[in-house]
Amino acid sequence: MSKNVFGEEQRLDLDRVNRDQTWLSGRASLPGQGGIALTQEQADERYWRYNCIILTDGSDWTAYANDNTGMAAAIAAAASGDTLWLPPCSLTASFTVPASVTLHGISATDCVLTGQVTLSDGSALESLSITRSEDDAGAVYGIACAEALTASLRGIVVNVANATGPAYGIYVTDASTFHAYETELLATTGSVGYAAYVANGTLNHYSGRAVGTTTLTPYWVT
Repeated sequence: MSKNVFGEEQRLDLDRVNRDQTWLSGRASLPGQGGIALTQEQADERYWRYNCIILTDGSDWTAYANDNTGMAAAIAAAASGDTLWLPPCSLTASFTVPASVTLHGISATDCVLTGQVTLSDGSALESLSITRSEDDAGAVYGIACAEALTASLRGIVVNVANATGPAYGIYVTDASTFHAYETELLATTGSVGYAAYVANGTLNHYSGRAVGTTTLTPYWVT
């Protein structure tokens, strides 16, 4: 059983924490304890305690600080099959998600990444937003590929703006395949803006929407 950053050895019921986030009402459901009445001070302390990035393999877990440094450390420690759970956050750095690792946010509204996210084979993004606003003569991407891969997006909002150069919501290359469900890909400003630039690969956009600077052609496929 892993130690978290608070030096505790305990197992976290992630489903329960995700389901019973009622800290501010003065009641919380903690691992193995069910719902217990708390004072406001205790509730606030426990909210802070679990307002962290959690890395889990489905049984053991480790908590990391809810900032760019904590995110980088969690990614460095992640192994195939792991999930990174993100609380409400605004992270500004760019990250590469390792192979077969899932990055799962609490919601696309509350979990916002403002750097480029690069995916690896078998990785997945769920319930988060990638919002980029740059002024760069070069291309700016929301999501890119680290290698030839198959990856999935679910419940994602990608919104990329570039005042000077091209803006692309997602860049598909290296003979990669992306599966996107309930995903919004937006690139509405820039010298050109495309929801997706598919240079060498496949994008299966099953549901959601795609918006670029040219209304009728939100995808650029070469």
